Amino acid sequence: MVSGSEKRPPRLRAVSGKYAVLGFRSTHDTILAESRATQRGCVAEVIPQPPGRTGRCGVALRIDAADLNELTEIFVRGGLAGFDVTQG
Repeated sequence: MVSGSEKRPPRLRAVSGKYAVLGFRSTHDTILAESRATQRGCVAEVIPQPPGRTGRCGVALRIDAADLNELTEIFVRGGLAGFDVTQG
């Protein structure tokens, strides 16, 4: 039994067929963005940096494209504004 003081983590939604890949300035920013996304119940996965991208930390964050606008707003308000987006 879960007490009132313990909260269950939000249930993750299923991934749609479309996704977005976000490239951050540092690994720390990528991991922080993943944490913030999953706290909101969004699907987020740290992946190797896609080929052809340079000047980033070597990893990226893959999210469901349906969550892009919501997460962009959350990341910018949280000080993670220095990222680029590629949609697939």
